Amino acid sequence: MSDTTSGKGPGEDETRRWPFGGVGGGADAAAPGTAPSDPIGRGARRPGGPGASPTPAHGAVPSHAAGPSTGPDDEEPTGRRRPPLWMLITGGAVLVGLVVGAVLVLGNDPEPRAAAETLEAEVVTLPVPTPTVDPIARDAGTPFFEALPSTVLAYALSSVEQNPPMVAAGALEGYRLGYTDGSQDLVVLAGQWATPEAAAAAYQVMVQEQTAAVAAAGGSDAGDATEAPDASSTDVEEGSVQVAGTEVGRYLVAPRGDGTGTVTWTNGTAVLQVDGPVEALRDVYTAYAL
Repeated sequence: MSDTTSGKGPGEDETRRWPFGGVGGGADAAAPGTAPSDPIGRGARRPGGPGASPTPAHGAVPSHAAGPSTGPDDEEPTGRRRPPLWMLITGGAVLVGLVVGAVLVLGNDPEPRAAAETLEAEVVTLPVPTPTVDPIARDAGTPFFEALPSTVLAYALSSVEQNPPMVAAGALEGYRLGYTDGSQDLVVLAGQWATPEAAAAAYQVMVQEQTAAVAAAGGSDAGDATEAPDASSTDVEEGSVQVAGTEVGRYLVAPRGDGTGTVTWTNGTAVLQVDGPVEALRDVYTAYAL
């Protein structure tokens, strides 16, 4: 016969008599298919009671001793959390944008830099040759005579005299000068005419004599040249005489093919002619004072 005065339901006395919770039916009993409530701790069971885990074999480690289990929302045991997926995607997109922008900027450079700068050629200036012999003394004369140099590069004045053939050809005054460097000699004819036109006419007569001599030796006609004639060459070189960028006359170099030659030029009212080693003619013509 059941006790109806105590207000207890079926099995309630048994639950209270068992200090760790009910083992029978009643309100605290687990529903079918669910784990019974455990007031002591997760996974604990009454030794030998219903649902107790079998005693592990000797040496086996219980499953709860292997370490704490983690769920999907739990942190990793090291305390570090992996970056969210959206952050990785955003960072990758920013990096790709920077690379593309750099390629576009470099590709649109209007003046791309050279891989290596071109080194400028070093210009070496050799000292101007000076005579090793002393020039002779000479008397005073006209301004034209005194303008004739006593030294030209390595050559020094060795002789000076009047040149009557130039005066006979219409020159106001004419001179024959000798220069030497101690081993080679130069002969200079210098004359002055009254006008540039008269000097130009005298120049034409003198160069015709030179070109005729070259032609008789089998040389070529006059032509423009940019290099000093070879010692064995018979090619005639002709060009303009420039002073401060203005043409003031003409010059002609006539090699004879034997290592010697003649350069003739006009400068305003003056006409000059140098005869000597062909390799020295251009330098002497360039360095001569008139």
